Amino acid sequence: MKDHLVWHSVPRVLRNKLEKKGTSEYELLGGSQEPMFILTAGKMWKVNKQVKLQPNVVLRSVWGAPMSIGAFFNVIMMDQFTAGIYSHLGENAGILFQWQVNKQFRVCYSFDVATSALITTNFGSHELAACFMIPSRKKRIVYPRYF
Repeated sequence: MKDHLVWHSVPRVLRNKLEKKGTSEYELLGGSQEPMFILTAGKMWKVNKQVKLQPNVVLRSVWGAPMSIGAFFNVIMMDQFTAGIYSHLGENAGILFQWQVNKQFRVCYSFDVATSALITTNFGSHELAACFMIPSRKKRIVYPRYF
């Protein structure tokens, strides 16, 4: 099993045309969707059979915006429970919890709070997610996904 990963992606690599130029909706539209570049690197350390430590770093870049740097530190217990802290420097900080109920179902919760001037108007956000992996009949080698 590899214990480190460098991963990258480019969500929204193609720009969407949100409205036709010259329409009233176009005049009201103040934003755009730009490509976002993401680079992730991390490492997994086994403390013992029950506990693993997982630090990782995320670099995010969007055209015309400053680069965002995030640092994450997770503790994985019994390959079933994850607790962690994270921070996107100058943006937000938070905590997260995950429970891998079985091989197909995972429940996640996170809470974050702004660490910038936005803290005066944003008192944090909660996120609750349920993830379900649809089983495949194809036989394949499965590697653990930690990042």
